[in-house]
Amino acid sequence: MKRHDAALAQLVDQTYLDLEYRTPGGAARAPVPFVEDGGVLYTQAALDFGGVRWLKAAPQVRVAGRAAPHAAWLEGRARLAWEAEAERAEALLRRKYGGRRVWWSRLWNRLRGREVAVVAVHL
Repeated sequence: MKRHDAALAQLVDQTYLDLEYRTPGGAARAPVPFVEDGGVLYTQAALDFGGVRWLKAAPQVRVAGRAAPHAAWLEGRARLAWEAEAERAEALLRRKYGGRRVWWSRLWNRLRGREVAVVAVHL
């Protein structure tokens, strides 16, 4: 458990996270902005984003800090966040990255006709 806590503590200081998820074609990776709350990692993604589409079929994911090239990968399970925790996660994302960045991301996706969801990753 201590190793897991130490790895999570290293992730919290990162700006972005590498998120690896499974698709029918194999594994895919994406750099994502994230926040941690209560041991759960939260990120935003468009619902038609590859990883979100396959979430129900293959919720197993791996995460690692983006700044450290040889960072340890942590195994986890991802799911769409519930409404109340999604609101809290969005507030934390605004605090960490600035409201303008989150607002632009939402606007960009809305203009492209994409709905955005909050994804919760349990390690």
